[in-house]
Parts: sequence; C-alpha cells; structure tokens
Amino acid sequence: MAKVVRAKIYYKVREKIFQNGDYIVEGKKIKGHRNYYYNSALWLMWNLPKSKQALLKAIEKWSWKTPDINYDHSKFDFENRRQERCVDLNENDEMIAIYQRFNGEERTIISFLEAELGPDVIKICYDDGQEKEIKITSRNDTLRRMKKIL
Repeated sequence: MAKVVRAKIYYKVREKIFQNGDYIVEGKKIKGHRNYYYNSALWLMWNLPKSKQALLKAIEKWSWKTPDINYDHSKFDFENRRQERCVDLNENDEMIAIYQRFNGEERTIISFLEAELGPDVIKICYDDGQEKEIKITSRNDTLRRMKKIL
C-alpha cells in the first residue's frame, strides 16, 4: 500500500512586497520605499509524516497571515499574480505623490501574505507517484477527512 509523503495546498493570497530605494523629488534625492500589493496564489507544501502537525494546524486555521503558518516549501503561481496597486512612501511612511524617478534596489522582501478564504485545492502525494485531490468543504469536515488520510 502506498504511503503518504507530501501534502500540497493551493491558496489565493493577498501579498505585499517591500522595496527600498531612492526617489527624485523636485530635483532632490530622498530615501523611501515602494509597497507593491498583489492578488496572488501559491502552493504550500508539507513533507509527511514529519510535518503532519503543521499541516493539520494550517487546515485548522483555514485563513491565515504570515507568519501564522508553518510549512516546508512554497511555490508561487506567477501566472495568477495580478498587481493591485503600489504605494510610494518616504522614510517617515508619508506618501510620495509626485516624483520624477524611483531607483529601487534589486532586492525585494515579501512583507505580508494573507489567505482570507481558506484553501482552494488540497492534494495528497504518495510514494508511488500518485496524487489525490481532496474535496474541500467546511474547515471541520476537511480537517476530519485529512486526519483519516494521514
């Protein structure tokens, strides 16, 4: 009989990315940062049986914000990522409405992830290569069925 080795949950998330940089405002250089807001999606993955409790806690939470949730791996679904808006702020977190140029650093930091509606897809992966999709109903029913499988 095949053994469960991994679980994957697909979530639609709200995402905020932070990027430091310099703005040119009225010919002067000022330090600030840009916040990018996205409607996005990602897979969170748990290696089983090692991370069984973390997986069950994630399902129990249903909706979450980082860092409220533990997982082993993640993979963004960039095809389903849509930028909602971006906000430009100075060092004092005051909005910069008009500027000539923004020179952002190469590095960006994900500063916020939130899944408000719970999981969209849950898949269980077995050591023989099979993958089984789990029907998602209510939090309690889905949690009960997952406990049976695991």
